[in-house]
Amino acid sequence: MKILKKMRFFALFLLTLAAAMNLCFRFLGMLS
Repeated sequence: MKILKKMRFFALFLLTLAAAMNLCFRFLGMLS
């Protein structure tokens, strides 16, 4: 149970990181 909760948190963290990187790359694309 504890491991499952940790995995869900890690997946959510990865999704947030991917979304942030996507926004950063889009912003850089608009600048150049």
